[in-house]
Amino acid sequence: MIDPATCRELNRSLTTLKDSLNKRDLLRRIKDLEGKLKQLEAARAA
Repeated sequence: MIDPATCRELNRSLTTLKDSLNKRDLLRRIKDLEGKLKQLEAARAA
Protein backbone atom coordinates (compact mmCIF):
# COMPACT_ATOMS: atom_id res chain seq x y z
CA MET A 1 0.00 0.00 0.00
CA ILE A 2 1.10 3.54 -0.75
CA ASP A 3 0.32 6.16 1.86
CA PRO A 4 -1.74 9.20 0.80
CA ALA A 5 1.15 11.68 0.95
CA THR A 6 3.32 9.52 -1.31
CA CYS A 7 0.43 9.00 -3.70
CA ARG A 8 -0.19 12.75 -3.85
CA GLU A 9 3.49 13.46 -4.58
CA LEU A 10 3.59 10.76 -7.27
CA ASN A 11 0.55 12.31 -8.88
CA ARG A 12 2.13 15.76 -8.82
CA SER A 13 5.34 14.39 -10.32
CA LEU A 14 3.48 12.62 -13.11
CA THR A 15 1.44 15.73 -13.85
CA THR A 16 4.62 17.82 -14.02
CA LEU A 17 6.21 15.28 -16.36
CA LYS A 18 3.13 15.26 -18.60
CA ASP A 19 3.05 19.05 -18.75
CA SER A 20 6.77 19.21 -19.51
CA LEU A 21 6.44 16.74 -22.37
CA ASN A 22 3.52 18.70 -23.81
CA LYS A 23 5.52 21.92 -23.60
CA ARG A 24 8.51 20.26 -25.30
CA ASP A 25 6.30 19.02 -28.12
CA LEU A 26 4.65 22.42 -28.58
CA LEU A 27 8.02 24.18 -28.69
CA ARG A 28 9.19 21.75 -31.36
CA ARG A 29 6.06 22.42 -33.42
CA ILE A 30 6.50 26.17 -33.08
CA LYS A 31 10.14 25.96 -34.17
CA ASP A 32 9.16 23.83 -37.17
CA LEU A 33 6.36 26.21 -38.15
CA GLU A 34 8.65 29.22 -37.81
CA GLY A 35 11.11 27.53 -40.17
CA LYS A 36 8.37 26.84 -42.70
CA LEU A 37 7.17 30.42 -42.43
CA LYS A 38 10.67 31.75 -43.13
CA GLN A 39 10.88 29.51 -46.19
CA LEU A 40 7.51 30.75 -47.42
CA GLU A 41 8.50 34.37 -46.89
CA ALA A 42 11.81 33.80 -48.72
CA ALA A 43 9.98 32.13 -51.63
CA ARG A 44 7.56 35.06 -51.89
CA ALA A 45 10.40 37.58 -51.84
CA ALA A 46 12.20 35.81 -54.66
